[in-house]
Amino acid sequence: MKLPVWLWLIFVLFGAIGGIAGGLGGASDSASDNGTQPEAEQATTSEALKLRYKPAKDPIENLLAIANASRPELPAWQWLGRTFTDDDMVYDDIRIDVNNDVDYQAFDATAELIEVALLIARQAQSPVQIDLRIKVEHTEAQPDGTVTKKLISREWIEITGEGDQPAATVDVYGHEPAETAKMNQLAEQLQKRFPGVIVKTTDTSSFDD
Repeated sequence: MKLPVWLWLIFVLFGAIGGIAGGLGGASDSASDNGTQPEAEQATTSEALKLRYKPAKDPIENLLAIANASRPELPAWQWLGRTFTDDDMVYDDIRIDVNNDVDYQAFDATAELIEVALLIARQAQSPVQIDLRIKVEHTEAQPDGTVTKKLISREWIEITGEGDQPAATVDVYGHEPAETAKMNQLAEQLQKRFPGVIVKTTDTSSFDD
């Protein structure tokens, strides 16, 4: 049966629309599939970043890996930089430099790092000494009345011992008297959070190189 030309045109038009819709659907499915791949890779990468330390043959270095693997979700692991380990015949010494962008006058940052240091000591099977170090701003008055400022590396959080109750000390650094109130407030917050930790305030202009 011969159809009118206008009817054929309608059939062709609907066929073209259907083809475009199918192509869009396929493109959408493809985009969706491609979208899941990076998310999965991102999740895997995120998990890998949590492990700051890897298993090692050296027992002191391996202690760090064991502690890291036991609580990888603690954010402070990623704030730890250069690490030195040594057996000085008295303690197994672990010295760790904290990244300079960490605020040593912030309660949350200090508390998170204390948690990590205590965790390492609790995982140890023999006495260890853990020193977390940070660069603090040192001010010094000059003879002409000007004040110079520079960063000096200082021990910040110190843990000695093993098991559930290692000895712990934290320094609250700041410029006195300008920051005395701020320093005392941080010291009180830390003492409340960690009753067994010795908290002391230190004027950063009172020590030298």
